[in-house]
Amino acid sequence: MKLSSLCSGILIAATLASLSSCSSKDDIEGTWTGTPQKMAAAGSDGVTGPLVNSRVITTLTFTPESNDSIDGTVQFSSTVSAQDEINENNGVSLDVPYEVSVSAITTATGTYKFVDDDDIAIFLDDNSIEVSMDPEAVKFTSNVADGRQHPEIENLRTGQFWRFKTDILSNMRQEYLRYHRLSDVKVKDNILSVEIDDHDYSFRRAGEE
Repeated sequence: MKLSSLCSGILIAATLASLSSCSSKDDIEGTWTGTPQKMAAAGSDGVTGPLVNSRVITTLTFTPESNDSIDGTVQFSSTVSAQDEINENNGVSLDVPYEVSVSAITTATGTYKFVDDDDIAIFLDDNSIEVSMDPEAVKFTSNVADGRQHPEIENLRTGQFWRFKTDILSNMRQEYLRYHRLSDVKVKDNILSVEIDDHDYSFRRAGEE
């Protein structure tokens, strides 16, 4: 009888320990970096402007309100790279098309709450979304037609800077809003796996290979 009780106690303890080690609520804290993704469609017409060929890497940082808390704050940080072709359709007076590329950092903050064991609701502060972009990050390549660089192309830098920055802000707002619900949240071997809009995504814990 004593042996049976002891075995039962060990089994229960082992089960509880296993459940605890797999708990997303306990393991979600920290910074997680995603893989490069093509920017998802923003609205019914899809991604707009020069961001059709964009790539985004998003990092999430979860900070629980307290120990064993089911809610807390979440920070977004994304690196965005994009390129586009400048031609007469962009309102630019050029005889030949050029390629232009940019890079930017976008950030946003919000709060999160576990609505059950493996689902997280995220409440984004829409006013917190910011785009950090250096005008010098606007790069022009040789024109597509003949490979030569024309000096006047540099005069377009300011216009292209604001064009890209405006579109990045608009599309990243839609991108972040997709995170309103993280489903099937799991943490295993420093990998955070989630489902967003019926698509699977994975994030690696920062600092871990």
